Amino acid sequence: MQARKLENKLRGEGLAVLFIPTNPDFPGFLDWCTRIPGLRTFVRFWIYLARLWALRRADVVHVFAASHLYFFISVLPALLMGKALGKRAVLNYRGGEAEVFFERWGRFVRPFLGLADAVVVPSEFLQDVFRRKMALETAVLPNIADVDVFSYRERQTFQPIFVVTRQLEPIYGHETIFEAFARVQSIFPEARLRIAGAGSLHRQLTDRVEELGLTGVEFLGTLSHQQLAEVYNACDIMVNASTADNFPGALIEAFLCGLPVVSTNAGGIPFMVKDQVNGLLVEPGDAAALAEAMMRLVRDTQLGRRLAEDGRRYAQAYRWVEIRKKVMHFYGMDCKKEEAH
Repeated sequence: MQARKLENKLRGEGLAVLFIPTNPDFPGFLDWCTRIPGLRTFVRFWIYLARLWALRRADVVHVFAASHLYFFISVLPALLMGKALGKRAVLNYRGGEAEVFFERWGRFVRPFLGLADAVVVPSEFLQDVFRRKMALETAVLPNIADVDVFSYRERQTFQPIFVVTRQLEPIYGHETIFEAFARVQSIFPEARLRIAGAGSLHRQLTDRVEELGLTGVEFLGTLSHQQLAEVYNACDIMVNASTADNFPGALIEAFLCGLPVVSTNAGGIPFMVKDQVNGLLVEPGDAAALAEAMMRLVRDTQLGRRLAEDGRRYAQAYRWVEIRKKVMHFYGMDCKKEEAH
């Protein structure tokens, strides 16, 4: 999502942008491969590699990076192709599990990081991880907040209408949220929970909702930014239960829309959400504490309004106008070059 946001902003600056997804669509004559696990992944990898040849037309290669196998099969090919073609390379590392990944694979990864002209991360949290685990200094390039799409709505009260906008993957703690929501719904039977996102756990999570006997839970699937904004506007409290995380843009979106945030304190989240200041933080996996924080905001309107207003002020630092100069600097574009493009 951040890559798409950056693409749109750069196009708005008049720059030509080529977007190469790591999970490309199959051409029609290879559709049959999508039905065969294993073969599907193998073929998609080679389609991705072939499309990297288009980097020859670029001036700058901006690679969005994450941890584990993704780094080796998606990030490295783009970085190596870019450097082989003599391009300026910006490695934008975003993996919430970077510390574990670097402990295991750091000695193999470190030489490749040195190929990048700039290594940037979205938070001070990851900056610290790189410094401790890789002895490498990085620069912070914050996430882009869509202030034009996500607009603030001041709420006079906070109804028990909760929203989760994380992918349906293990590290995002949806089961903890369901257990917490069950506690909330035992006190507030009218409570509702709306979940935006898709992922590998969809079937497992829908089954879990049935097992817990929950009502008012909606799985919305993948939504556009405009659709997300409408969902935020219809809800009152953001809930996040990550067990590992970096700098979730979803929380910035919630701040922009006036939703107070209840979250776990995993990874880099405490660098952006300050407990009792612009949100409420609990330990990962603690469904009871999460439920208590959720109900606290329903009961304490004054607290919710104060957290929402502080969150709004914090999110203003992530507007494109604030981030643009950093992007152009990492791309090696001074003012004259920028005007020429």
